[in-house]
Amino acid sequence: MALAGKLRNIATLVEAGIVRPDRPDRLLRAGLALRRFGATPAAGYAAAAARRPDRVAVVDERGELTFAEVHRRTNALAHALGDHGVNEGDGVAIMCRNHRGFVEATVACSKLGAHALYLNTSFAAPQLADVLAREAPSAVIYDEDNRRGFFEPVCTHPGHLRRRLAQALMFAGLGLLQAAGAREVTVETGDMIPANALYDSIGFSEVYKTFCWKKIFN
Repeated sequence: MALAGKLRNIATLVEAGIVRPDRPDRLLRAGLALRRFGATPAAGYAAAAARRPDRVAVVDERGELTFAEVHRRTNALAHALGDHGVNEGDGVAIMCRNHRGFVEATVACSKLGAHALYLNTSFAAPQLADVLAREAPSAVIYDEDNRRGFFEPVCTHPGHLRRRLAQALMFAGLGLLQAAGAREVTVETGDMIPANALYDSIGFSEVYKTFCWKKIFN
């Protein structure tokens, strides 16, 4: 990062009250967080955890969390996302109401270097499906109030048709989603008649139809 960019980051954190005179060891840890993460939510919470670990960071209906607790919890969430294949630069959709889960998901994505995609919690299933199909995030974080699952369209290799492989895969996925607490599952197919027949046989019902068009340049 260029010197001018670093100075702007420091100025931002000074204005926010994150960088102030303090014990040298705490300032060192805060400076290391800024150097590692830049002027991001990750740097802000990591620096605050280094300087004022016992100060309250989040208050919601479940109680209070200190900066140190948020720092530990978001580290764990960032590691969990990484273990599940989310990498730096990937998109992560976040659909959480105004509580600690929203803050922790945002900070964890920031620590991982992933891009947070915020979803409106009032979206209906078709709207969610549209956004997720367009943005193609690597993961979706949602709170217990939503409990919605999403399938990518299922396809079978031509050499393995009529063996009920797609149906078995769908049933396995539905079982995993149900075990995770999902109450609603969405999949997009457009006008794919064989696929729609598959989903109909499993118990899905049509909400609306969508199509994708493309042009190839010669």
